[in-house]
Amino acid sequence: MSVMLHAACTGLNVVDSPYFSDGEGTGQVASYYKSKSKESEPRRTWISASRRAPAAPAAPVALAPVSGRIAGAAPGYYRYVSEDLVEEDQQVSLPVMSQDGGSEEEYQEYWAWNSLNIRSLSDGWIERMAHPQVNCEPYWYHESRGITTYQCPATGSTAQVRPVDLSSDFFQDGPVWNYTPFELKSIMREGHADDFGFSAEELARRACYEFESWLPRVLSWHDYQYRCFWFFGGKDTSEKNRESSASKSFFSSDAEASRQLFADDEFFEACTRLLCTRLERMHPINLTYFVWTYARAGVYHEELLNAVADHFCKGWIPTMDRCSLGTMVWNFSKLEFRHDQYFELSAQELYRPNRLRSLAPRNFQNSMIAFSKRKHWNAKLLEAFCRGIPRLLDNHDPKFPKTNTEVLFSYTCRDGSEVPADAFRIGSLTVITKAFHELRARGPAVEECMKSMLEYVRRSVERSPPMMREPGDASNFLRQLGFYAGESGMDSWREQSQLSQGTQGHFSEHTESQI
Repeated sequence: MSVMLHAACTGLNVVDSPYFSDGEGTGQVASYYKSKSKESEPRRTWISASRRAPAAPAAPVALAPVSGRIAGAAPGYYRYVSEDLVEEDQQVSLPVMSQDGGSEEEYQEYWAWNSLNIRSLSDGWIERMAHPQVNCEPYWYHESRGITTYQCPATGSTAQVRPVDLSSDFFQDGPVWNYTPFELKSIMREGHADDFGFSAEELARRACYEFESWLPRVLSWHDYQYRCFWFFGGKDTSEKNRESSASKSFFSSDAEASRQLFADDEFFEACTRLLCTRLERMHPINLTYFVWTYARAGVYHEELLNAVADHFCKGWIPTMDRCSLGTMVWNFSKLEFRHDQYFELSAQELYRPNRLRSLAPRNFQNSMIAFSKRKHWNAKLLEAFCRGIPRLLDNHDPKFPKTNTEVLFSYTCRDGSEVPADAFRIGSLTVITKAFHELRARGPAVEECMKSMLEYVRRSVERSPPMMREPGDASNFLRQLGFYAGESGMDSWREQSQLSQGTQGHFSEHTESQI
């Protein structure tokens, strides 16, 4: 076993130098790479290698054929079984990656096409543009037939462009409108909303205004935390509450603590009534984040969830960035809401080669969680993930917590700061393995993916810094891998899992020395 694992990692390139920009920047990445700088030095913003020097022209990534590579359980096991099938003997290649996740010019074009104008063709077609992370591809949606295509329809006409009405219809007068989001958050957190004359209806209007009045780059907490006043934690928590439950992370797994960090039910009920009437006014990425606050707070409003899913199914899914794609299906699964059409259209976008090329570790994890919890089977999606996940694992040195920007472009916030995507952690691979297990996915594609994950765990145990590790993470992964191998009827993997269990003492020794 150890010989196989050693052979699998030969030729790994070790990268010891991070990339910095010495220019002025308002964003700074908190990561393992960051060195402590002197106060006199300017704040540094991460940039990719391609920004430092002209990069050689990239080539598509060639992958193996996919015939007969994945299978699932009997159809009765799933809540939904897709008709999408893996094509026989298909030679797959991933398109050239966007080098920067979208330049300023590309974003301006993207916003102009989708949010500032409506581009209509004859015969009911609407012309839109996919997110810049996938190279600003044009696509077309048919309003009455509900069809999305990347092949220009033969309508014989050019797009007729008409501007979108961006004027605010909110009457911005009253106590709620006299304060900044930070001030609103402080007042609501301390329970003084009634004292200041805030009504739930007016707070809902202000919340919608905050998320309707700007165009996002990506689904990033860095950009949203200063507008999301109905979340009471975050960087701007007051000093006296910094150690209290109010300052717990927005991403906390403690459901009870999470609910305490958000506005009350009356606020969310008012938001639901308002949002259902104005979904067209909010950018899909912003709307994803708004619904995420419902999911994190554990607030279930079926009327809103149905309205949002139906809205996105009207050809809006390709306009989402990689994180909002994974986050929205996660939102629905977290709230135990089922919408088969939305999950199916999301799967088709996620496995599209140009989109698959852009996915980051967190996107794979969130999507796998969502599809496994909803027991939504789409063989083509899972087969694509079995190719996409090893590409990131095999090309990453787990010494570093951020993914090399030559392998995967970073995130760019509205302030210009650039944040490389987080690399896989062992805990993430455990979650993904559990999702494969819950979906009863098996076959050569899954075995190859598992082999890549197992090898990455071994390298992570040896090389990852303490901040990338959790106590018992390697043992938990091996245990989950054993469950998967044992119930999948995969004799060879059962033997490998047993051998791996025998190496847990070696893993634990490394873990104790690093944590």
